[in-house]
Amino acid sequence: MKKNLILSVLLATVVTGHSQEPAKAPAMIEVVYEVFSLDRAEAAASQRGIKSDKDLYTKILAGLKKGKVKQEKLLAIRGIPGQRIATEHVSEFFYPTEFDPPELPNAVGVAVDAPALQKEEPPAEEVIDALQSGPGWVEGSFPATPATGTAFERVSLGDSLEVEATLAEPKGTRIQVRFTSQHIELAGMEEWGEGLSEAKMPTFARRRILSATEVDAGVPTLMGTVSPPGGGLAKEDEAKARKTVWFAFITASVVDLEK
Repeated sequence: MKKNLILSVLLATVVTGHSQEPAKAPAMIEVVYEVFSLDRAEAAASQRGIKSDKDLYTKILAGLKKGKVKQEKLLAIRGIPGQRIATEHVSEFFYPTEFDPPELPNAVGVAVDAPALQKEEPPAEEVIDALQSGPGWVEGSFPATPATGTAFERVSLGDSLEVEATLAEPKGTRIQVRFTSQHIELAGMEEWGEGLSEAKMPTFARRRILSATEVDAGVPTLMGTVSPPGGGLAKEDEAKARKTVWFAFITASVVDLEK
């Protein structure tokens, strides 16, 4: 009886001690995405004599302080290792992709006080002028229905980042990263068609990086360039875009939530 009592006390002590251990918080990974723009000559010079991405990043930060470098983008996101996480800084833009053709009525007249004073159908010349002049009415009351959008598409203008990061080894000094970064801007509006069939269609400037890599935790790593496209922009922006290079870096770190 005495032995059973001692054993029961020992078991109760072990179970109680185990239940009081605090649950360890899961590891979190933070990924910071940065984009810097440099003059093309400065960008070329920055690649000379550089032995590591960390050295390049340090050199770019030095140029940032001197005004030779501009920071264009900064996105940061945290998540559980192995989970897909994403962040977006966007605005929605809708534009038509299908149209109903323009229409002209078979007979047009304007009712006045007396039926005898009703206006006759417009001559063929007015019909032609209406088609050439675009949406609206010709002199008098000749209605003309322009091409009308019937189907639309949506584009997310702005910046987005999608990441899946995992620990390459238990110590967390190396991190495997799969990510996609995307930047979409409205470059301008182009006119398609003529007269009542005229429609303005948008053009977009898209920049995208899709990559998978393994990096040192806490060390900035160059992922590539996301320079603005040379075509489709306004003349001033296009000339500037052709003379600049944008470098994209990511820095992946393990976040200890218990500290």
